[in-house]
Amino acid sequence: MRTFVSALLALGCSVLLAGCQGARERAKHSILGRWTTSTSPQLASTRTTMAFLESGEYQYSSPLLFLGKPVTAKVEGKEVAARLIASGTWELDGDQLRVRITQTNQPSAKVDTPWEYQVISSTDKKLVLQHQGGKGELVAMFREE
Repeated sequence: MRTFVSALLALGCSVLLAGCQGARERAKHSILGRWTTSTSPQLASTRTTMAFLESGEYQYSSPLLFLGKPVTAKVEGKEVAARLIASGTWELDGDQLRVRITQTNQPSAKVDTPWEYQVISSTDKKLVLQHQGGKGELVAMFREE
């Protein structure tokens, strides 16, 4: 009888662990891909994009801001918005998302501490993150197709 109970307990624990691992994998797969704050072509110069790759690489692009104002540069006689492009790694633990920036296209833009987000919701089309720290802003992202 004791052997039967032990076997039943072991089976139950295995099923529980497999379920937890499956849920973790589903959560990870739900944020994989390329996300943007706007899919509108008219807002292309002001949108932020994030990409979460299967390899664990993170890619980021957004308007470059200085003291809260967009930085522009004159290119071929036209004022264009400067962009901050960064890459690094990402990891998801439950609903906690941690991003580490390892390089940027702006040598003076150093990111020493990880960016931390809480995943508020995630569907095939929409990802809502809350930045942990600062003002705790919500960021709604839409899957690029």
